[in-house]
Amino acid sequence: MKILVATAEGQGGREDDFCLADEGEIVMPVMACDQTHEACACSRAMVGVRTGRETTTAIVVESDMSRAEYRRAIREAVTSKQLAGLNVPATIFDAQADEYLRLAAELPLGVVIERDGDDFNPRAVAAVADC
Repeated sequence: MKILVATAEGQGGREDDFCLADEGEIVMPVMACDQTHEACACSRAMVGVRTGRETTTAIVVESDMSRAEYRRAIREAVTSKQLAGLNVPATIFDAQADEYLRLAAELPLGVVIERDGDDFNPRAVAAVADC
């Protein structure tokens, strides 16, 4: 199945790009805060599920991971970093993971994307930096 992972490809295409996540790490969107988009990069960021570090670029790759393994990775990332101590049903995270899988399935393999709020758009790969 196709999934989104952090990539250094396309970094530098925008002046305020950043890539702190590990190359190839599964990513998911960061919850946007109430700040204006100019004051905060959360509307552009995706976060690595293992490291919790952010990036502004992701790439669609093919993975041999099962849907259950992917759901577990998303659930563990969110519960360990953001919702510790809260009793949130696993179905919430499964639905969230399924939405990320749906997004990846709609995109061609190898395309680098960027995020703008709820929109995910292909990015012209103009530069490569360390991720």
